[in-house]
Amino acid sequence: MTSRQSVAPDRVEYRPHTMRFDTRDIDQRRRRGRLRIAGDTFACVLETDWATQHRGVYPRWLSFCGVAMPHLKFGFAKPWEYILDLDASEGEAGLVVTSQGYESLTGRRIPFARTRRFFFHAPEMLYEISESQHLLTRQYGILGIDPASLEVDPMLHWARYRRDGVCVSWQFHPRPVFAQPEAGGWQFEFETGKVETLIQWAREVDGPPPAIFVSISDEVGALSVSGPRGERRFAGTCKHEGVEPDEQLVLPPGELIFTGDGPRPCLAELAVRRMDRGQLHLGATRVLLLKSLAESPSFPMFKPSLVRTLRSLRERMVFNAMPEDDPGELYQWGAGTWARCVTVLALDRWGFSREAYQFLEFMLDASQQFVASDGDPHLWDNFYVTGPKWNDRLYDINAHSMKLYEAGKFYLAHRQDSFGEKLRGEHFETLRRWCVWIERHMAADGAVLDETESNVWAHGYGTFTQAPAAAGVKLFATLARDAGREDVAEQMEQLVERLMNGLNTRLWGDAANSYLDIPAGVGSCYLNYVPRTPTERNWWDQPVHRIGISCYSLAAAFFLQDPDVALLSPDDPRATETLDLALQHLGDPFDQRITTWHIRRKEAHMGYGPGQLLVALLYTGRGEEFRRRLAGVFDVSTREIGDAYLLQEVLGRVGHPNRGNKSVVSCFPFMAALLAGFDGPLLADRVKACLPDLVVRSETSA
Repeated sequence: MTSRQSVAPDRVEYRPHTMRFDTRDIDQRRRRGRLRIAGDTFACVLETDWATQHRGVYPRWLSFCGVAMPHLKFGFAKPWEYILDLDASEGEAGLVVTSQGYESLTGRRIPFARTRRFFFHAPEMLYEISESQHLLTRQYGILGIDPASLEVDPMLHWARYRRDGVCVSWQFHPRPVFAQPEAGGWQFEFETGKVETLIQWAREVDGPPPAIFVSISDEVGALSVSGPRGERRFAGTCKHEGVEPDEQLVLPPGELIFTGDGPRPCLAELAVRRMDRGQLHLGATRVLLLKSLAESPSFPMFKPSLVRTLRSLRERMVFNAMPEDDPGELYQWGAGTWARCVTVLALDRWGFSREAYQFLEFMLDASQQFVASDGDPHLWDNFYVTGPKWNDRLYDINAHSMKLYEAGKFYLAHRQDSFGEKLRGEHFETLRRWCVWIERHMAADGAVLDETESNVWAHGYGTFTQAPAAAGVKLFATLARDAGREDVAEQMEQLVERLMNGLNTRLWGDAANSYLDIPAGVGSCYLNYVPRTPTERNWWDQPVHRIGISCYSLAAAFFLQDPDVALLSPDDPRATETLDLALQHLGDPFDQRITTWHIRRKEAHMGYGPGQLLVALLYTGRGEEFRRRLAGVFDVSTREIGDAYLLQEVLGRVGHPNRGNKSVVSCFPFMAALLAGFDGPLLADRVKACLPDLVVRSETSA
């Protein structure tokens, strides 16, 4: 059986042919743990210690050492790795530990790094795969030793270090292109972003020589699957492919570490080891095993795009960008965590409930780091995992409100299980104070004062803030009532009434948008942005125009027509008029079917525009228009370089695509889950009318 833990377990014993996890002493709330793997000549220790004040959430210590050689340090230089993505998984043949994070050594560029360490049933062997993007070179160090004590093959096939009767050897694939001694050790340089390393320990007395390492990752990565629709093959590097619900992976021959033996869905590690005439053949790949999947014959891009976005979310739970899909290296916002994406729901609805809860709990914990500045736990629009905000002024209540909405939706889907129990129990007070933080920013009429991108980076009021705030507080009132806190539930319901009053008074009016040349008098809609009055304005605010219709106006339909929220009916006349105006006036020069951003006609934001428009069309059952607009989303995604299956964030950057922002990546699987009926049976007839040929396959139906 496969055992997966989100936090590294404490006191793990590793012995040949036996491994066990002992998790009794893990401090789950403080996120502390220790993983120890030991043999006669080698020990690996991974110790973690999270903090949620001042510096955010980060691992305190991650190290490898030899039992008799604590001075020996080796590996690729990683300033830090995030413990949230440290995962230890046990299989019948061994153990795999994965960790990932962003390296920050390259200034403006923010390369993503992932390391996978495989421990087969031989403690004196470590097979490691390190991947990093956007680095022209990769440097591997063997440090803590006299440079003269390391033997290095002239052709760079291997390196060896001997001390106290123990020999440690390193072999790489591909071979280094350069190596040189330096103070305290050696540096090896590679010209590829992916490097495989085999490290072997052995006692020199009557011990066998190190086996010769041969990489078979290309062979292992050519995956074969079988099922009722026949056999097929695909490359593990094709991230828009996965093992579908009615298929089984055909495992290659050899000794295997395969973490996909447990329940689906999962992102499994597969490593193979074979011995052949003194050569050690090793290879590894990652594969997505799906529990459910949807496809549409009329939209061939639907299924691969869904698989691609789910894999991206699973691989980048904390991190915002998918920089390997940004060939122009223009993505600048990758190190921050963006709260205003429906990541929790996108993961949960397609079966990744454990990962969805981990991400939500991370947000709940991370919100504590802002108590000192604002008096309540809350979330900023974009914050670094290590704490500091990239712009203190953009406090962005809409991002905070969207995570409150997600927490409520997630709770409704898990009321009867341990996740729901934790949200009612240990996280109740944090969620209540999230609601209080929204209330603290409300005007007398219930409108929420915000500063956000949707407000043209100025203080004011907008539907994109007001709607998720009302939806999130409404859902929390249900949670409070389930928790037996009737007093809190009543307070929250009164707060919802005030929020809806602010939406329907201050945020309803003329649709004119001077940024998009939409004149006055075309109709009324939910307003995107209303500036503060002069008496409210601070001296640092820039004068900005009041904005009527834009993609952000559709937030009213997206959040409030949700059947779980039901603060607007599917036929609400104001929501209908707003949607009609958006369909009429928000076309993009690239494709009139794409909904424009709020202030730039030539840069259509693919997340908040089409994402909210398509969901609004779903809730209102406008099938023909839904299919026309969905075709536009797929069509424009194929027009530029890069991974066509990972939808672009912003159109209009000709020749420099910006793919992979979590907004669009999370909106698409959420919308697909609505189509598949995973979000509940309400409005099923309207949803079915939008994509009648949608086919949903799951393990239960396979």
